[in-house]
Amino acid sequence: MPWATVQQVTDQTGQTVTTATLALASGVIDTYAGTDPEMPESAITARDRATLRKATAWQAAWIANQPGYLTHRGVDYSPNADGTSGQRKSQADQDLAPLAQRELKNLSWVGTRVMRVGPGRTHLKGAHMIDFLNESSDGGYGYASEYPIGSSSSAGLTGWQEITGKPLTFPPDEHAHEMSDIAGLLAALEAAGAGEGGTVSLAWEEITGKPATFPPAAHTHAWASITDKPTTFTPAPHSHAVVDVTGLQAALDGKAAIAYVDAVDGRVIDAEGRLDDAEGRLDALEGAPGGGGGTGPVITRARILTGDVVVAADAAWTPVPGISLAVPAVAGDNLLLTVACLISHTDSSFYELAVLVGGVPVRYASTGTGSPAGGEEGDPSMYPLAGGPLHPLNTFMDFEVEAGDLSGGNVTFALVHKGSGGGKVYASAAFPFRWSARNDGPGA
Repeated sequence: MPWATVQQVTDQTGQTVTTATLALASGVIDTYAGTDPEMPESAITARDRATLRKATAWQAAWIANQPGYLTHRGVDYSPNADGTSGQRKSQADQDLAPLAQRELKNLSWVGTRVMRVGPGRTHLKGAHMIDFLNESSDGGYGYASEYPIGSSSSAGLTGWQEITGKPLTFPPDEHAHEMSDIAGLLAALEAAGAGEGGTVSLAWEEITGKPATFPPAAHTHAWASITDKPTTFTPAPHSHAVVDVTGLQAALDGKAAIAYVDAVDGRVIDAEGRLDDAEGRLDALEGAPGGGGGTGPVITRARILTGDVVVAADAAWTPVPGISLAVPAVAGDNLLLTVACLISHTDSSFYELAVLVGGVPVRYASTGTGSPAGGEEGDPSMYPLAGGPLHPLNTFMDFEVEAGDLSGGNVTFALVHKGSGGGKVYASAAFPFRWSARNDGPGA
């Protein structure tokens, strides 16, 4: 790639040249400057690149006006005394434009016109005298000295110790070396036990500059990477505060207290005392004949605190969810069911106690048969009250067990509902649903 463009030639010289002429001019400049346009950017300074661009522009404009440039041999046509001969031009004068020659003298690697000459060197006037302040002494290529520095003819030049203002240090730029560039390195490594590309084994005490501690950086390990893990992790005896167990406090808050308020009459009942009494009575009955084919009474009680139940609209008599009690019995046993609870009504909702078989009512408390009383309106004791929707309920159901009342050796009692929805059966710690079934066995 030429040092200049066609447009740069026109801008500098006012002449238009072809790309072929520009390429020829750039090649001539490379020949005399010792350069190559493909040299890396770092090899030539920006100033030297500008000098080469201007020299190429001068050369291209000049070649465009030199017919037969590649074949002619120029002579100086200043006539001699005989008027028929002339003196041949130098090679540079034949090949280079005058302004291109002058521009090339500005390159940084062309010798300066200042030289310090030692005491053993003399420049005499005459053919060998050099005037370092005169451009005519630069020669055809711009070099100031008659002899290259370091040649056999440069004896007597200033020695290193005579140069003043030298820097104290010459710090190298960051760089790298091949192992082979360092004399004796490979042999030293081999003597230490390592070859090229190998490793060196050193005793711990031979390593200098070791840190006193080795704090690990934050990191993780995969479970599979850990060796010698125990097969079990038996905890040591310990305890936890309630707050340490997620969700425990909320679960405890939802449990019923030992004492509760009877919503019907406001009495405070000691649940533990009632349970102790029931356990004592059951212990007395245990092993004795009774209900379920025996001759003595058997009592089954339940207190439902699982939460109030809002009833849905039911077109037929339907068990209220979660309100049921199963009592062991056989045909011929006499059963008595008593209930104490709080319910609420809408104007067209009705309740009834019933015996279920397969989830379907087969006996109603109000009639003792498979059909309820009141024209499908259920037990009159459970009718809505005129004073408001709340209805404290104390009622019972008694009958002699028949084969059609039994399911799996039990009689199953339920509270059933029919009519519009929106009513509520209370069954919570504050308003418990309580009932008790007594099996007196067969009648006399």
